[in-house]
Amino acid sequence: MDEGRCGRDIGWRSTAFDRELRSCRFLLWLRLVPGTDPAYWQEYFLPIILGGIGGWGMGLPMINAIGARDLDNETYSLGMGVLSTARQVGALTGLAVVFGLLGNVTDAELVNRFNQVWTVLIVLSALGVAVALTLPRRSAVA
Repeated sequence: MDEGRCGRDIGWRSTAFDRELRSCRFLLWLRLVPGTDPAYWQEYFLPIILGGIGGWGMGLPMINAIGARDLDNETYSLGMGVLSTARQVGALTGLAVVFGLLGNVTDAELVNRFNQVWTVLIVLSALGVAVALTLPRRSAVA
């Protein structure tokens, strides 16, 4: 579904809230379910597919639609450039945090460190839910 149209028709707040809540559930699963024994198909595959489709996969177009909703023709390219740059900087910062938390670990510490990474991502996704609640409600159709 076109995320911009979905945001206009259903409302930016409820659409973004739904996407962020899906991401929280996906990350919570990855934090709580997988153990030390490898079980990729049972513990990782389905949540990663569902999280990619329902959470991040639909969340990125929503971020673009929210960022571009008030831009006019003269400022659209500049605004989208700033948005794309901010997303890239955020992604690189996230990678730096993940590798900073993982650091130089032994095999025995690896699961605990990954759990720390999932916990940080859950907190950040919960902040995304809080930010989604600040978006404007659906505007009345004239």
